[in-house]
Amino acid sequence: MNELLAKLTDLGYEFFGVLLPGVVTSVWILIWLVALGLPELSFERVWSFLGTLKINNLRAVIPTLMVWWFSGQVILAISRAGKADERAGKSALRRTLLSITFRVPRLPNNYNSALNPLFEVASRKISPIDGTPLNWRQFYPVAKAVLAREHSYSLVTNFQNKYTFHRSIVTAASIVFWLSILTMLFSVTCGRHMGLNPHWWLLTVLSLVGLAFVHIFSGTYLDNWLMFGDAIVTESAALLTEIPDGTATDK
Repeated sequence: MNELLAKLTDLGYEFFGVLLPGVVTSVWILIWLVALGLPELSFERVWSFLGTLKINNLRAVIPTLMVWWFSGQVILAISRAGKADERAGKSALRRTLLSITFRVPRLPNNYNSALNPLFEVASRKISPIDGTPLNWRQFYPVAKAVLAREHSYSLVTNFQNKYTFHRSIVTAASIVFWLSILTMLFSVTCGRHMGLNPHWWLLTVLSLVGLAFVHIFSGTYLDNWLMFGDAIVTESAALLTEIPDGTATDK
């Protein structure tokens, strides 16, 4: 049963952290391509293509799934470029500016400081080194493994999937924002000479939606990042209070 739950957990991360962001990014890119105003990429043709994505049409479904998966991997890799920034947690403007330039900030603290006493207890209990307290980098992978083994259900994975998904959405929204802005700038400066006639209203909507998503999801990413750490600390402390020091990893 534990092995099944572990496999489902891994699949959950692949779905929420990789595949779903790839789907969202692909949809936004399709809308941006339609906004270019090219006859070959009209609403009707894109809608007709989407209609071919049926389970029994493997020639269309398999390549599309591959595009979604690889797109999600690229988005995930870019989204991890951000660094810890304490001011971004207090200033929505700074958080948004950093995020929209592909530097999605994270909080410097991995959990709420009010949980320090619980962390100290849990890190000592869970330590395989004669009860020596562990730092966060040592603690959380061991704690996750213990929780996966002992807990039938944990919020840790839930918050991890959520913060990974929200962080990737921020990066995808930043991409569509810049694509829309650069397309409008190019159309104003060079588009007339090249016969480019984009759908201005659609590009404007895309840029505004992208900016809104960056602002909103960069905030919810930080919330879920902190709740991920809080869940590890609190669940570990609750589970390990009945376990003698240094024996949680002996099984």
